[in-house]
Amino acid sequence: MVIVYVMAQHIRVDQLKLGSRLAADIYETTTDGHSLLLYARDQVIASELQLNRLREAGMAAVPVTPDSVREGLVADCAPALRVRALELRLAVDEARPREAAAERDLLEVFRSVQASGKPDLAPLESQGEELARMGREDPELLDVLALLREALPAVYRHSRNVASLALRVSLFRRPNAGDEELRRVALGALLHDVGLMHCLSTDQLTQHELDETAEQYRDHPDFGVEILSGLPGMPGEVRRAVGEHHERINGNGFPHGLNGTDVHPLAELVAICDTYDRLTHGISYRRALSPVAALNLMQGWAGREFHPDLVMDFTRALGPWPLGSLVELENGQRGRVSSRQNPHAPVVACKSPQGLQLVDCATSGLAIRRGLAPSLSELHPTEIF
Repeated sequence: MVIVYVMAQHIRVDQLKLGSRLAADIYETTTDGHSLLLYARDQVIASELQLNRLREAGMAAVPVTPDSVREGLVADCAPALRVRALELRLAVDEARPREAAAERDLLEVFRSVQASGKPDLAPLESQGEELARMGREDPELLDVLALLREALPAVYRHSRNVASLALRVSLFRRPNAGDEELRRVALGALLHDVGLMHCLSTDQLTQHELDETAEQYRDHPDFGVEILSGLPGMPGEVRRAVGEHHERINGNGFPHGLNGTDVHPLAELVAICDTYDRLTHGISYRRALSPVAALNLMQGWAGREFHPDLVMDFTRALGPWPLGSLVELENGQRGRVSSRQNPHAPVVACKSPQGLQLVDCATSGLAIRRGLAPSLSELHPTEIF
């Protein structure tokens, strides 16, 4: 399969809807190794037959033009809500080329680790600076991009999501954090799984699920430290984040069973972000949890897995209703949280016959009744953002 990256939104084939317009030529590889054009750029997927053809060809995700999958905003949306929704959509579109370039750079770094064990980390440092800039200017943009990365290769998606989360929490805890501090946070998060390159083949780098059954998996933090130790100028905090992100304050982590204050604060920050992304994407777990369910579960680990103050700050930075959460309002409407500039009374996007209705809990008199499981969703984040 060959996909050319353009201004596009990558969507898993099992979530693709009729009316989506392809943003690139899609090829399938025949049994004799030849590539045949399956669908051309600008093709509109207009029938179940076309969807089935993509599935049968083994496509995991395809690039589509964003406006072919986004729901239109209903005419009577409040002006302020409409402006904010359009601002986020514009910011996402502007970030797409950088996201595609960042994916290529990150995968190239990981491949270079496999090939020589001495990666050039300059591209990752620029990624950290870019993510920190976005976090300062519009923290919600980091959350939106994490929602829209799920169709990308797991190694890339997970590393970028953990970096986004770590910066999100760092800026919540210290709004005036310096550039160098944020650079170390981003670098530690982007590289936290670099040791997996000793456990994954080149082909597995682009698969959609990480293989965690490898015998060496529990040693991947030590492998990561070994890789980074040979790089000049690597901050000690970054090495410790890579080596200790599976350690827990109760001593039940791995690979060395550290506990309490023996775990470096940056490693614990990366660890809690790593755990949240795994919970909400079903990595290492039987099924993906909703953001609200994941936060509730992690709050039960406060004082055992993670320090209570870190769990509290993580929850306050993302919750109580993280962006993208599937929720039910008091009037029975279901939708997803689309903006949480007011964290306790967010804006909820609900699908209606006229398009996307934005309900402001702060002004509508409606409150969120409960969070819902991801399987109950009728509205995907790609339709909102």
